[in-house]
Amino acid sequence: MNDTPHEPPVILLAEDNPGDAQLGLYALRAGGWTHGLVWVKDGEEAIEWFFGEGRHAGRHVEEQPRLALLDIQMPRLSGIEVLERLKADPRTADIPVVIFTSFAGEEIEAQARALGAVEFLQKPVDFDKYEKAKCDW
Repeated sequence: MNDTPHEPPVILLAEDNPGDAQLGLYALRAGGWTHGLVWVKDGEEAIEWFFGEGRHAGRHVEEQPRLALLDIQMPRLSGIEVLERLKADPRTADIPVVIFTSFAGEEIEAQARALGAVEFLQKPVDFDKYEKAKCDW
């Protein structure tokens, strides 16, 4: 799902698992986010999307999302690597980033927060838990 020229992106979801992505998008829509949702399938595509490169060459990079949701374990680039690149670039440094993970780990959570993640959440395994995962992003 991609944004349209008349609908600036609101949330970018970077998730390599199609089932988890569909569950996440469904939960976002159920929570009232009915437009401007963008799904990319790995960390490399996330970087290409943010900076208008590769598969997303020509995208208007001045239109950035209000929130980025990054899976921590993705092919090519991890959520942590994407977070590092976003926070290192002035064009994307102010975008709030939430890291999702299927596993808990204090060390990786501390690293994500030190790099600028606004939240670090364990991925719920079902829709009801996704719907209940409310944060002040």
